[in-house]
Amino acid sequence: MGALANETAIAFKLARWPRMPKWEKKPQVACGKRVLPKERLQFLAAMISYLRDNIPAPSVAAQAYRYVAFLLTVRENEKKKGIYTKHKTSAAALGVSRRTVLDLDLRLRWFGVLRLVEKPTDQRNCNLIEITWPDPHKLIQPRPTAPAPPSSGSAVEPTPSPAGSVRHLRFDSGRA
Repeated sequence: MGALANETAIAFKLARWPRMPKWEKKPQVACGKRVLPKERLQFLAAMISYLRDNIPAPSVAAQAYRYVAFLLTVRENEKKKGIYTKHKTSAAALGVSRRTVLDLDLRLRWFGVLRLVEKPTDQRNCNLIEITWPDPHKLIQPRPTAPAPPSSGSAVEPTPSPAGSVRHLRFDSGRA
């Protein structure tokens, strides 16, 4: 028992690098034309099935729909060129965290529902976005992924284990 008490075994699963969310593995969709005020109801009806088809988790698709409906009905202003949105304000109105609103914003931009018109400036501390019809016929080419990080300066490169494989490591405490 003494020899076994001094050793610890750890098993962990290696994942592919870089790790990407499931929704980001789908092709990025280009934004179409801006949603006009008279098209709002038609747009919201079309978004139910579009978001359900593109976002795998049903609860996240429902939150994305709530966020789009909130922006379209409460925050949209026809007199301006878009929606000045603060994630903190939207999160408080929807009853979710700011991080959730940031994630929804990224997903909706990926699938062509939101278009970033202007980034924050010195005079304005929020993004200017517009709600657009997604154009699934125009897909944006994916950016090349970053290369794997270099290994620790050893002269001999270790052979990589296949992604998803389990590697067992045994650490010795150094006690005799």
